Amino acid sequence: MPSVERQRWQADCARYPRFPLLRCPVIWPLAVYRLRRWARSEAPVPVRGILAAALAPLRTAVGLMGIELPVTCDIGGGLWLPHLGPIVVHRDTVIGRNALVRHGVTFGDRHIDGGAPVIGDDCEFGAYAQVLGGVRIGDRVTVGALSLVLEDLPDDAVAIGIPARVVRRGQRAE
Repeated sequence: MPSVERQRWQADCARYPRFPLLRCPVIWPLAVYRLRRWARSEAPVPVRGILAAALAPLRTAVGLMGIELPVTCDIGGGLWLPHLGPIVVHRDTVIGRNALVRHGVTFGDRHIDGGAPVIGDDCEFGAYAQVLGGVRIGDRVTVGALSLVLEDLPDDAVAIGIPARVVRRGQRAE
């Protein structure tokens, strides 16, 4: 049976064009994240430290691309990052399956030890959306560009604004 991170990586690759490592530079940060997660939890114990040291320069290179995916956050399979650009994810954030995260998005805390966002499955975040604090975002939620989410959002919602408010519930906007 394939490892969890391998299954998630396969789901990630399915959302990109064929041969994504050659054609889509934005998938490299995700590849490094998945490899670091595998090395940390699923690799044979004797080689975990060696792999962590070997992957440190790749993690630094990915950080220079502007995408911060800490190994401690939990990201479900099928993450789609359509653009390179500043994306910051808090170390304790949980992101469900099949999320679409555009450039400039931040999943962070509001204050030290203030909690991190928990994102459901099939969510979409517009450019420069900010999700701050220990909020819960339901499944199939769309957060508009430049929106600031400070409160929980229910399933099947579309939220926009500063602070974000739900403008539609039910059928997802296309």
